[in-house]
Amino acid sequence: MGGTPRRKKGFVFRTYRQAKKVVILVIGASVVMIGAALLVLPGPGVLTIALGLAILATEFVWARRLLRRMKREAADMARRVSGAMRSDDSDEHSSENSGDARERDEQQKKINRR
Repeated sequence: MGGTPRRKKGFVFRTYRQAKKVVILVIGASVVMIGAALLVLPGPGVLTIALGLAILATEFVWARRLLRRMKREAADMARRVSGAMRSDDSDEHSSENSGDARERDEQQKKINRR
């Protein structure tokens, strides 16, 4: 009789963990599906998917890995975009500078003609 309560307590604990896992799976999967719908509908689809993965990552290792990969890809994309923006800015500045140089050259030619 002394062994029965321990088994029952372990069973309840195991059942609670399993129930918690199922609840997190349902909520996280629902948020991910809403995010997928928001990719084609107006709204923050990618952020919603990331939120759903974060919920799933509290219990599932595969979701944690996928969330890390998503963060890494987003950081890489941000670096590429910011690098492209910087090169566009430098192109504009160099063309502006070359335009200024052309104007100075034309003014110098006018002065030399006089």
